[in-house]
Amino acid sequence: MIVSDPPSPNEWFIKFLGGAFMGSTFGIIIWLPALLVTLLLFGVPIARAQKAALQGFSGEERGERTLGLTNMVLSSLVLAGVALVPAGESNSPYDIPGLIVLCGLILGGLLTGSMTALFAHRREQARRRFVEAVEQGKVSGFRVEPAGAGKMLLRVSSEGEGYRAAEFDEELFALDEEGNVQQAIPPRLLADPPIEQR
Repeated sequence: MIVSDPPSPNEWFIKFLGGAFMGSTFGIIIWLPALLVTLLLFGVPIARAQKAALQGFSGEERGERTLGLTNMVLSSLVLAGVALVPAGESNSPYDIPGLIVLCGLILGGLLTGSMTALFAHRREQARRRFVEAVEQGKVSGFRVEPAGAGKMLLRVSSEGEGYRAAEFDEELFALDEEGNVQQAIPPRLLADPPIEQR
């Protein structure tokens, strides 16, 4: 039996610096393409989601759904790649504990992606149902009126009855032709004149 002494702190530090140098210079052949692929696969959907969120709640929900679906697709691709490499063989890059952790992360990605997409879809459906109910007159205190290329969701507050009755409209959201929220209207200050008084 051959017993070797553990490396001294100086030898360990020199090996560490050599590994860091090799990884930062020659290792760029591997990590730079991996970084670019990561930025492409995650950065582009995130940028599109942020741009869509500027259009209002409907855009935000579409962006969240895009990110959730992207996460699910990437997790599925990694799962397919793992399934192609048999574990436990001498040439396998995975050991059993590492494979368990990797599969747990993949399943976590699938779960979070699907839940994100599902919740965004349900919020969008609930918002559309609400706007449709307002248009049909089933919800009191709100009104949808045409405005330019789309519609406007208004909150209506009535004050007084009879001779001194007033109705104030507060713009809440700009809607498109289908009733999707395009832009949230910031609330006005009390000192500002009402948007419309009838």
